Amino acid sequence: MALSLAKMLKKTVRGDSASNVSQVATFSTADSATEMSDESTDTSSTLENVEPEFLHPYSTKCKQTCLERVIRPSKHNYPQDFQVSISIIEIRKLQGLNLNPMVEIHVGDVKKKTSSKESTNCPFFDEYFVFDYHLPKQSVLEKIVTFTVFSVATFTKGKPLCQLKVELAAIYAFPGHQVYHKWAPLMSCDDQGSEDIQGYMKVDIAITGKDSARPTADVCQNSADENFDKACERKTLNLLLPPGCGQFDRQKAKIHVKIYKAEDLPFMNIGILANMKKAFTGEKPDLVDPYVQVSFAGVMYKTSVKKGQCSPVWNEQLTFTEALPALCSTINIKLKDKASVTDDVIGIYHIDLMEISNTGTTGFLPTFGPCWVNLYGSKREVNVLNEHRALNSSQGEGIAYRGRLLVAVSTEPVSGFTIVDETSANEPADEITRIPAVPEAVLPKKGDFLLAGAVLEATMINPKYKNQAIQFELSIGNLEQTFEAPEDQLKGVTLRRESVIKIPVFDSHDKTPLIDSQQIDPGVCSEFTNISAPRTPKTNDKRVYSINYGVEKPCLYVQTRLEDTTARMHSQNLSDYLAEYLSNGIADVKSFLSYGDMEKAVTRLTAVAKRFAVLCISCSNIWSIHPNSSTKLDRERGRVCKLKLENLSSKARTIRNTLTYNTIKTKIRQCLEMLTEVRALAEEPQGTFPDVFIWMIVGGKRVAYFRLLARDILYTPETELKNGKWCSKLNTILLRLPGKKSAGAGGWQMQAQLSMILWLGCLEDKESFLENLPPGYRSRYADIPRSLTCSCEDVYQFRAHLYQARALIGSDNSGLSDPYAVVKFGEHSVVTKTIYETLSPTWNQMLLINNISLPYTAEYMKINPPIITIELYDEDNISGGPEFLGRTFAFPLVKLSTDKYEGPTFPALLQWWHIRRGQSPSGELLASFELFQKPFDPTEIYQLLLTPQPEKKRRKNALGGLPFEVAPQDIAAALSSEQEAITPIPGSIRPVYSKHRIEVMFWGVRELKKLQFMSVNRPRVDVECAGHVISSVPITDANVNPNFSVTVMHTDVELPDDETYCPPITIRCVDCRNFGRFVLVGTHTIRSLQKYLYHPKSKDSFDNLHIKSPSKLIEGTASEPTISRQAVTSKFGNLVQSTILQNTSSTSSGLKNLGQEIASKTARTPLRRSQSQVQRDELDEIDWSSLDWWSKYYASVDKLEHERGKPGGRGESDEPADDPAIITYSVKENGVTSIFSEKKEAADYGEGHELNDIVVHENNDVSRRHSMFKHIQTLKIYDRELEAVKEFEGFAEWLHTFNFYRGKKIADEEDEESRLVGKFKGCLQIYKNPPDLSAQDVNIVGGDPKMGMFSGMPANSPVKVLVRIYIVLGKELHPADMNGKADPYLIIKLGQKVINDIDNYVPKNLNPIFGRCFEQEVTFPMESQLCIQVMDWDMFSKNDLIGETKIDLENRYYSRHRATCGLNNLYHSSGYNAWRDRQKPSLILAKLCTEARIDPPHYRLHQSKVTVANREFYLKPALVSYIFKNYDASHMEENLALEVLKHWSEVKPAGCALVPEHVETRSLYSPEKPGVEQGKLQMWIDMFPLDAPSVPKPVDISPRKPIAYELRVTIWNADEVILEEDDFFTGEKSSDIYIKGFLTGPSESQSTDVHYRSLTGEGNFNWRFILPFDYLLAEQKIVMKKKESIFSWDETEVKLPAKLTLQVWDADHISADDFLGSFSEELTRFPRGAKSMERCDLITPDMPTVNLFKQKRIKGWWPFLQENRTMMAGKVEAEIELLTAEEAEQRPVGEGRNSPEPLDKPNRPDTSFIWFLNPLKSMNYLFCKRFKKVFIRLAVFIMVTLLVVLLVYNIPRYAAKRIVGA
Repeated sequence: MALSLAKMLKKTVRGDSASNVSQVATFSTADSATEMSDESTDTSSTLENVEPEFLHPYSTKCKQTCLERVIRPSKHNYPQDFQVSISIIEIRKLQGLNLNPMVEIHVGDVKKKTSSKESTNCPFFDEYFVFDYHLPKQSVLEKIVTFTVFSVATFTKGKPLCQLKVELAAIYAFPGHQVYHKWAPLMSCDDQGSEDIQGYMKVDIAITGKDSARPTADVCQNSADENFDKACERKTLNLLLPPGCGQFDRQKAKIHVKIYKAEDLPFMNIGILANMKKAFTGEKPDLVDPYVQVSFAGVMYKTSVKKGQCSPVWNEQLTFTEALPALCSTINIKLKDKASVTDDVIGIYHIDLMEISNTGTTGFLPTFGPCWVNLYGSKREVNVLNEHRALNSSQGEGIAYRGRLLVAVSTEPVSGFTIVDETSANEPADEITRIPAVPEAVLPKKGDFLLAGAVLEATMINPKYKNQAIQFELSIGNLEQTFEAPEDQLKGVTLRRESVIKIPVFDSHDKTPLIDSQQIDPGVCSEFTNISAPRTPKTNDKRVYSINYGVEKPCLYVQTRLEDTTARMHSQNLSDYLAEYLSNGIADVKSFLSYGDMEKAVTRLTAVAKRFAVLCISCSNIWSIHPNSSTKLDRERGRVCKLKLENLSSKARTIRNTLTYNTIKTKIRQCLEMLTEVRALAEEPQGTFPDVFIWMIVGGKRVAYFRLLARDILYTPETELKNGKWCSKLNTILLRLPGKKSAGAGGWQMQAQLSMILWLGCLEDKESFLENLPPGYRSRYADIPRSLTCSCEDVYQFRAHLYQARALIGSDNSGLSDPYAVVKFGEHSVVTKTIYETLSPTWNQMLLINNISLPYTAEYMKINPPIITIELYDEDNISGGPEFLGRTFAFPLVKLSTDKYEGPTFPALLQWWHIRRGQSPSGELLASFELFQKPFDPTEIYQLLLTPQPEKKRRKNALGGLPFEVAPQDIAAALSSEQEAITPIPGSIRPVYSKHRIEVMFWGVRELKKLQFMSVNRPRVDVECAGHVISSVPITDANVNPNFSVTVMHTDVELPDDETYCPPITIRCVDCRNFGRFVLVGTHTIRSLQKYLYHPKSKDSFDNLHIKSPSKLIEGTASEPTISRQAVTSKFGNLVQSTILQNTSSTSSGLKNLGQEIASKTARTPLRRSQSQVQRDELDEIDWSSLDWWSKYYASVDKLEHERGKPGGRGESDEPADDPAIITYSVKENGVTSIFSEKKEAADYGEGHELNDIVVHENNDVSRRHSMFKHIQTLKIYDRELEAVKEFEGFAEWLHTFNFYRGKKIADEEDEESRLVGKFKGCLQIYKNPPDLSAQDVNIVGGDPKMGMFSGMPANSPVKVLVRIYIVLGKELHPADMNGKADPYLIIKLGQKVINDIDNYVPKNLNPIFGRCFEQEVTFPMESQLCIQVMDWDMFSKNDLIGETKIDLENRYYSRHRATCGLNNLYHSSGYNAWRDRQKPSLILAKLCTEARIDPPHYRLHQSKVTVANREFYLKPALVSYIFKNYDASHMEENLALEVLKHWSEVKPAGCALVPEHVETRSLYSPEKPGVEQGKLQMWIDMFPLDAPSVPKPVDISPRKPIAYELRVTIWNADEVILEEDDFFTGEKSSDIYIKGFLTGPSESQSTDVHYRSLTGEGNFNWRFILPFDYLLAEQKIVMKKKESIFSWDETEVKLPAKLTLQVWDADHISADDFLGSFSEELTRFPRGAKSMERCDLITPDMPTVNLFKQKRIKGWWPFLQENRTMMAGKVEAEIELLTAEEAEQRPVGEGRNSPEPLDKPNRPDTSFIWFLNPLKSMNYLFCKRFKKVFIRLAVFIMVTLLVVLLVYNIPRYAAKRIVGA
């Protein structure tokens, strides 16, 4: 880059042809002559027609190139305000039975939880939580959000069910830093290794910072799945997964983190601490007791502790289990020192899994190392009070190397298949395992490297070090450790000492320096050293202290032995080279486009794309030639990078081949995307060389440092590789204070500025260090030089042309400053004069420094001009000296003795240089600088500066087309080579001036604060520009009327023709007090006058404006189907034309006939029956008599969400309000079919008339809710403040507000609110005088500019106004109570009037619906500032401010955009859409035409047309038909006028957009947390002047009260219920079945009686549930109020989905009842029941549903589902009826089987009984019925047996008797 710039400047100096200069300038990004020639060869065909283009050395590109040599410190990682907002909406498919779920949220160490929901596995929460942090950004993004779901028990939170862990860094990576309505898969807590998902949680997470509004829902994240089950089945669920990861791309894996060893650790217990420990314990003091702590995804493990080792060896492995890509992707590795109280952090390192893996098709799993990672933090020396301790934890930039750690990461897939829909799930790692040491062959080979640096100059040293010895130290790695520890402490400890450092240096806390302050000649040192010899700074003017090293410039060396990882750094440098080339090419193209040269832009982009494609292929081949295969990650990254480069090359060729004039902007965007990809290649996750540190040592103490990457100064001998961007170049290095010392005022002062040459490379390439030295420098030594000798020294004259500065920082108590500038050039400095009491000083001085000796050759100076430092100070001789205002860097335009002082290079043009104080911008400086080599001939300079020119010359420079005038002026004395006096800038350098007129409109002052304990009663405003002051007339009494009596004043001034050079304008407010005293109140500075410059437009410009055709005007908005005029004719044939001919008059009867004919023609239009029936069904669903303002609001919200959900849909702020869907018409074109339908009794449009509703059906499947809402009138909902809508210009088109500030600004961050002392209202207009009278234009007020810039302005006398403030609702308010809720209410402040609405506070709600209208009669301007505060009500403590918003009502009232009352979409005289303004549209249009000086509108009602300003506006045929049928001619006229008002911005030249009927969304802010949004407020404001005859009634926006309903559920039977219990006696399955039902929760449930001992799963009940509830139809939510606890003061309003839940249970009398299954569906989408039990099956997403609020009654069979939701637990036959409370009162029924209308008892089987209440029946069932046959058989058997026994027993006796004859 430097070489190309050198060639460009050389050719410019030597006077080469413009063509040659053009080619070099255009392709100034080539890095070498070879590449330049290659590019010229490649692009020769495309460069033939390129005209020469001169690129001035002060161009933006050259400025950037030269100032890149100023190596500035990196920005601090300051703490900032961040807000993490989380919404828990609902959970679906939660696994478990009879759960009481509650979600606990952990963000870091902060814990919050939701309320618990009873007996459900699909809880609905809709709760909002906010976590506030004041931390560095990195610290916030490292935090992990843990969601844990518990099932709440009676007295405890119960057992955790599942959880989810998300890293905030993953959320920050999403668009807008938010996720919206994402379904997060929940994983098991007990078995973290399980692959089963335990549920899905719907969440919103957003991260916002200061001055960043909370993002709205993005279109691509629009989300709400209308049918969750259908989305799950189709696998289209909007899951929370890492960006770019599909829901099937995640794989479970084990991540092994291997910790091998560490080196170079600092001694943590030495010196005083070690001696104290030895004295008390008698033990040998430890050096360090290190261990490693690794945390990932909320899981943390530790290695073992190694006692007393600075080089510990662990060889341990820690294992984590995660699904990849992971939502927690950062592995945090902390190296700690074990201590008895608190462990100290030695260093920390982060490994991002996304950087060490690739999720593409050719990607790879996370892998890392083994490689060394470097740790940075505070200084290595240990002190009792370590002020930089926070740096060890990465809270800021590390200031020292603290060791390194050998680490490896590997990944092992758990299984070979991917896991669907799985999120993070941590497994407990196996016990910490020992692993073998890493083989030395695996690590890169070590090599000897040399770090060399030459200190050529040290200037701008802090004056407080002026009498002390100063040294500079160069170090890399552990090479700045210069103290010596006692030998007894170092026994057995191996220290890595690889360079010779002879001069010991202690830290700033050590009291005794060990540095000998005597001067040492570095050229004769016998040893190499990394510390320069001590020198004392000198000064010539007591402003610049520097160290003059004379002829011998010291060289510093560090020789070290490191692992050779240069291949990684070379790859990074190659990527940087590609990025630089492409970036510069894009900058060239944008520059050509800014000039309007499309041809050159296309040619340049073609050449850039072609060359970039070649470079990508070359770099890809280099990766193949020089492979880096040290680790697996190196190999994988090399392969992926090569593929990416080939892909980028293919993209570049595509851009080159398809580039045209029409596609150039698209191609630039594609190039920017390619640039992002290239820069991503330069990010190397694995460790390389340690960073290089440069320290300034003063009196033996390290006081200032600089840190830079080793790869930026790396040298390579390979020609195809690239050196580091700062290698072997003359760099300007700015040293800064370490740690927190550099923050605030302490960091503003520069510590030192070094001119150094740095080089890092292999020791064997050490000779190359001398190859690229600046010309004139040589070494006296054959080997490595100990110093460099300068053999050339030229003398120069330096000229600084300081013209002016603007927008400086106020440093005095008055808010102003007394600025002067100090220009520092090397050891010299010059000072401007002081301009008192201003923030925009104009010095107009040329400062000279003669006889400057510079130790460089003239040619080198031409190529590398020296860096100049300009510092601005506030002169303050009272409070202790000047105060620093800011600093900027610049470079001069060098003229050699052989150069001619002629154009286009000379003289140097004035440029704006940005001034900064610390990290904040603090103004701009307009200056230029020149450096003349002596001797030079003043004659040629005189000739250019003094020769008059015939006309003004213009030439292009960095700013593009800046004017340049050569004006004669006698400056011979000033240009004398010996003259050092301060003189004005020559006229040839100053811009061209012409006469302008500044016209100021003084309106008034507002909110002036007290000054010196006195009120500001008589303010006066002074406007100063270019030395001219316009003073207003003092206000007599600002407390009575703060407006000025004389409003318009003007003055003539000389201003530059170029707007960029225009001086700033300063507005001052002065209080005129008694005795002629004037006290400055405050000031305001206008930096740029471009906004206030008036350029009149000619008549031709308006004639050439694009005027839309009538067909375009007939069109509706872009979101609706539209019709052209030709389409009307084709659709109706000649009907309309013939009717118009017959009805030539505009009588009402003629209009009526026209309307009837159009309506009849429309009614006869054929349409398909299905579409017509759907159309009628939709219209019949709307209760037109109940429509109110909330109907319009919710229809608008639904329309907005529907548009967002469409592909390519727009947001709410893209276009003006659309026409209502009810007035839509289309024909059959482009595949869209016109459909006509008729709706009866449209009461919302009038008094019960009929309306032909012409609508068009969309081809896509829209929701039923949207189908209903699309027939309702809508309003515009803005997602921002009305002032932020672009088309309304902030309501400051002619009345601007300027803030007055007073007091010092002492901090880096702006604190403007504390310095604000008042406001000035007025306006400025600047134009050339005399103006162009031939122009035909309007002024900013809409008046005639020939009569003045403010002609037509309204009077600023006080006016009485009726203000109506409508507060609709609040959104996402910041929690203010301990329970995470708030009790918001409103306070309205308007002037001195305050309305406290505390009585209407909304308890425990963060999204309150206020629905309040506040009405006040006020007087402008005294009561024009409206402040709306949202407060939190507290019972015992003071009420807290949640947030507030402020609105300037006066600007809205006087705005041309007519923000007093919004315009309806359609004019109606009554109904919910009735006209709200006090003036009808026709009167408003007539007034606007009069003010715009155009003819009044000409109405042709019979043609439904109006003509305004030669423009014709039509109404749509549907609207014409409707008006003719239902209204008279006046409605036609009003709607025609309203059509013009909606397109008033198209009426030129006076037209502008008018505010429609709207609701604006305003952000709330709190003074305690400025810039951090605390919530939003939706509202609008109407204003009516009280001098009007009548004021319309206010709109009723009271919150809708829910409608009382009664749901009657009759449970008839159940069947196939699972049998849960086993019979004790018989072992048979049975269940004691009962059914429970509820709507609002189990606490309000009702149950049937128990069907005992069901043996078949059948249950008979005949039981009726009566479930009353309150329902909001618009929101489709049940409203329930209840107290959260017995200690709650108010009832909390909860909104729940209208969901009926039926559960089947098994009753147990001793233990808890067993849950068997449930059925839960929403009443609005209730599935149709099966007609029979056999047809009843699982509910599928495509099952037809009904809306019970429409159908009212339904009967059938529905399934009970088990816990897993995939198997049935039974079936239930039920009848469901929905009635309003009035209908239920008229038809009362009894609960259960009670009267009225009692139900019959069920016919249950005899087995249904309870055994201990019926023992006989139980015995009968158990024994008699079941064993009846057995008993009979047994009885028969016994009887037979008895008979046999008796027979046998009696036979002998009978036989004996028989024998004996007895």
